[in-house]
Amino acid sequence: MSKLVPLTVIKGAGHEFIPLPQGENATVADFHTIRTKTDAPAHITSGFYKIEAGPARPAHYDFEESKYVLSGQIDVLDEATGITHHLVPGDFAFFHVGSKVKFSTQSQGFAFYAVTRPVRAPHPNLKGREEDTKSRLPTLITMTTCIGYAYFLPKDEILNLEYLDVALEIFYGEGKVEWRMAGDSVMFTSETIDLVGLREMLGDLELTRTSPEFILKMLDFITEGRAPEAN
Repeated sequence: MSKLVPLTVIKGAGHEFIPLPQGENATVADFHTIRTKTDAPAHITSGFYKIEAGPARPAHYDFEESKYVLSGQIDVLDEATGITHHLVPGDFAFFHVGSKVKFSTQSQGFAFYAVTRPVRAPHPNLKGREEDTKSRLPTLITMTTCIGYAYFLPKDEILNLEYLDVALEIFYGEGKVEWRMAGDSVMFTSETIDLVGLREMLGDLELTRTSPEFILKMLDFITEGRAPEAN
């Protein structure tokens, strides 16, 4: 990494107005992109950067980093240009492979970053803080679940498992969609086909109960205090 690469800095990036497309209530607003020059597949690591007044902190990059200042001020001396960037809340800086800098501050600074490197220093107070990904919605409400190219149906909703292979072949083609039992559910998977609408397709072939029939059946089980019988 003998060649030094200048930083990319966008002052006030976080303060610019972002218009929403007509009729939409959300949008993305990409403002910087590159092709990574690190090993593939590359890590993507997110974290926070905190600095207080003291000696300058040198860094020579063999990975990429996007840094967004949240509070305070972070001064960055870019050794490729000799320019010192005074980054304040709302400012964005991108560090390329080959960038060489020195970080400092006269007070304190706090920033969010995303980098193409593995974890170096885990946050001491965020270990294990990822929220549980297991659904907490009751089964009666989530009668079907579609996750990408996997689709789950309660086993109790399917009228005849023996005809599933034929139905899937008719609708999707031979070998395109497979199924297997997963506890009290039937799991459908495909490597190439989005399975949204699978339940409705099976309903058209009279292999699943209609929604009202299924809800009434489940309410009967709940009212009578007994579990549904397996098909």
